[in-house]
Amino acid sequence: MASFVKRANLDLFSRKCYNSLAVVTVKRSNIMEVEVMKISVIVPHHRGEDYLRDCLDSLKEQSYREIEILLICDQVPSDELNLLSDYTSELDIKVFHLEGKTGVAAARNLGLRKASGDYIYFLDSDDYLYSDTLEVLAQAAEDGGGEDDIIYGKKKHTWFHRNTYFVRNLEEEDSEEDDASSDTDSENGTDNDDANDGSDDTAEEDSDEASGKKKNRDDFEDDSEDSEDGSGDEEHDLTPEELENLRQAVIRKAYHELVSKRKGIRGISVLNILFKRSFLEENRLHFPEELTYFSDVPFLMEALEKTEKFQKCYAALYVKRKHNDPVNFPSLSQVRDPNRFDEFIRVYYCTIQKLAKDSELRYRFDKKYISYYTKTFAPKIKRSSNDAWRQEHFIQMSDIVRGMSPELIHEQKRYKKRIIKALMKKDIEKSLRIVKVHLGYKKLKKIFRSKKAFSKFLYIHSFLKKPLKEDWIIFESFFGKSYSDSPKYIYEYLAKNYPDKYRFIWVINKKTEIPYKHKEIKRFSLAYYYYLARCKYLVFNGRQPVWVIKREGNIFLQTWHG
Repeated sequence: MASFVKRANLDLFSRKCYNSLAVVTVKRSNIMEVEVMKISVIVPHHRGEDYLRDCLDSLKEQSYREIEILLICDQVPSDELNLLSDYTSELDIKVFHLEGKTGVAAARNLGLRKASGDYIYFLDSDDYLYSDTLEVLAQAAEDGGGEDDIIYGKKKHTWFHRNTYFVRNLEEEDSEEDDASSDTDSENGTDNDDANDGSDDTAEEDSDEASGKKKNRDDFEDDSEDSEDGSGDEEHDLTPEELENLRQAVIRKAYHELVSKRKGIRGISVLNILFKRSFLEENRLHFPEELTYFSDVPFLMEALEKTEKFQKCYAALYVKRKHNDPVNFPSLSQVRDPNRFDEFIRVYYCTIQKLAKDSELRYRFDKKYISYYTKTFAPKIKRSSNDAWRQEHFIQMSDIVRGMSPELIHEQKRYKKRIIKALMKKDIEKSLRIVKVHLGYKKLKKIFRSKKAFSKFLYIHSFLKKPLKEDWIIFESFFGKSYSDSPKYIYEYLAKNYPDKYRFIWVINKKTEIPYKHKEIKRFSLAYYYYLARCKYLVFNGRQPVWVIKREGNIFLQTWHG
């Protein structure tokens, strides 16, 4: 039972440094030999030299050194691998090339076949780690006596390069420390980031708890584990029934964190999880190579189904990086593919084949598809110009939901219950009516509760219907943060040479000294929406909001930066 109650809540400032960990001790005559625990880090790579360099830099700086890196190249240009010469003296890097296959699933499967470590760790080549991530996970494995099959950490999300990310983190921590020294009531920067991550991850599921009973169950998961920190000796005083309750709480916690709490289906991911290699091999776990976008899902769900030996380790941090150019250089999650929905349907059937029909995992997985339908799919019935959402996709979702347990359907409340029942009957007309009423109610509520929503409503339904002002020019630099860059010099030239010909409007969020006659407005104020709709000329050096409508007759000058 010990593996279920030990945890790795390690203080980053007091954690001792070490170069290796022992998981097995063998006696030979009178000599004690230690077998070092080795981690195989599997890194699929397709393209992006700068991303890969950040990834390898983070591995080079790992405080835990007993690692092998399996770089699995998927159609990578040979010259892009020249950078490896900067790392081979410090890292044990083994390079393999996919032959006759492509995709992250095939790359990871090849890595699994070539791995020799005691534990497996998956790392995407466009992501990076904190310097102690693998050390913390390895320590957690040792603390659990090597019994845990799955040890999972926490993910953070960013747009930034590695150096920029950590510099910003240090600046935020320094700022928070200054606030704390001034007797302000605030948390440190890392906790705030964690809270933000948590709110993002739970946005889909936490509000969907079917009842207060469900919420209390998850509360019990947290309380039961937190209360036993540092109290390993008390474990021996527990009755068998209490130990079983504790064991079930740890299992439910893992399900909640790795499935229910993850945002959407694609959020079910193998990243930042340490898997025992013998566990994966004994259960012949592999990634389905026919899946392009969702291959993590059946792999992780089957792994969760096959074991009850989990450990959470939130001190182990993984940085998931979003790509800044999703048009020309998208990450896998940013790819726009009309076939993605078909795979979304396929992965459902692929996954439930690996789960017991009445299991809690199946319940949680089905619930995510219910949430997807009510929150994402149903609005498309009304809004999308693609009839597939009202025809074949609608039928596909209906077939999925009709196979779910009646108890799960019965748990749904109000709007969700009505829209799901209409879906099960394949009644598209009734579904459309329900969605229209629901969206109308949400929009009305939002307009009255949010100034920004009210302003946007006026922009669309009133301001855009007024005629353009031929002599009005609106300027914005760096989203209203400064009076600078090309918009500044274009404005000064026009104001100096044509002082009476144009009316000038500047988007500026703080009091700023701007020469010549002009009007200042704040970004996202009511005036901002008004002048965006009425000005004929718009001079920006950054992207305009996605909801801005370029009217007939508008002239939009995009200077970018510089």
